[in-house]
Amino acid sequence: MEEESKAQLLQNYLDGKLTDQERKDFEEVLANDTDLNNEVVELQELELGLHSLGYDQFKNTVSEWEKDFQQSTPKTTKIVQLRYYFAAAASLALLIMAGYFLSNNTLSPEQLYANNYTPYEDMVIGRGSNSSTEAIDILTNGMNAYNQQDYQTASEKLNEYLVLMPTDYGISLYLGIAQMETGKNSEAEASFTIAQKDIKFAQQAQWYQAMLYLKINDTTKALNVLNEISSNNSHYKKQKAIQLLDKLN
Repeated sequence: MEEESKAQLLQNYLDGKLTDQERKDFEEVLANDTDLNNEVVELQELELGLHSLGYDQFKNTVSEWEKDFQQSTPKTTKIVQLRYYFAAAASLALLIMAGYFLSNNTLSPEQLYANNYTPYEDMVIGRGSNSSTEAIDILTNGMNAYNQQDYQTASEKLNEYLVLMPTDYGISLYLGIAQMETGKNSEAEASFTIAQKDIKFAQQAQWYQAMLYLKINDTTKALNVLNEISSNNSHYKKQKAIQLLDKLN
């Protein structure tokens, strides 16, 4: 696959612009290609990080940059890929965050949780496409409630969906976050463990499990999970885990 077409395919997947068949074919490749899966997770994290830092208009700006670049550059010149712009912005954000972390060396686990936790963005692509109409409706209502930060309703609906579709493990990530937001910490712990069965959400579920342990001040479990994350060179939260370990040890 050429680099440019691969980049466009990845972006269309993340933006939900693929047809049902294209998405199905892509996810079959994704399930068997660890490098590609890591790249998808990385791009998801970049977009989520930019979103959480207030860069909602960044993609529009990048699109304008790319249009200008294409108009002023010979066709034989390789087009600058969109993700490089995201990487540059994300690097700047990480530098800002690193400076913040260095100035806060005496924070409690609960404070570290508060400074590092944001609910994961809705990345449920092609919601319940293999499910019944009833299940799809329940999942849609649950994710709509999640996006509106109505975590009580989200918890109820997502749990109801998983009763019908128990092997849709990735949804347990969002259920776990909704449960954590409503103080159902033991249920959230179990949901994050289940979500790790889904290759597309395993790393995210592991990270949010670490956040849960910080929230409830279970330092021992938090250290265990963060050590696992930091030892995984391909984990999207490796550097964050290392920073937190430095503050907890």
